[in-house]
Amino acid sequence: MHSSRPKKLNNTDIYLVDTYGETKKFYQSSNIVFMGKSISGKGGQNPLEPTNLGSTVLYGPNVDNFKDTYKLLNKLKVAYKVNGVKSLTHSIDKLIMNPNNKKNYLKIAKIGKKILNETKDEINSLFNNEIKKT
Repeated sequence: MHSSRPKKLNNTDIYLVDTYGETKKFYQSSNIVFMGKSISGKGGQNPLEPTNLGSTVLYGPNVDNFKDTYKLLNKLKVAYKVNGVKSLTHSIDKLIMNPNNKKNYLKIAKIGKKILNETKDEINSLFNNEIKKT
């Protein structure tokens, strides 16, 4: 666990980041990310940051805060829902064994950047419309 500040990470297969404001550096060094708060019913986390950096996103059943985003990422095959430990480990094994993993990384990063830019444009447009109303 990251908050316990382990000294050696040489042979670490899974690393749990349980702090705020540091996820970007971990997204950049991993090509598979499991999004927190998607199991506990808290609404899930935003998957755009890890997809923007090329990571495939795995998530649990509770993503109400980003339902449309996850739906789109599923359709694009860059995010996958898991329903428990067996489903999670099966998905990770499948992704790791995929010979096209590097190609998928580049595809995911491109899709993530496109979605992020479209989201920024939409927010800007909404914001500008609200300013015009005042």
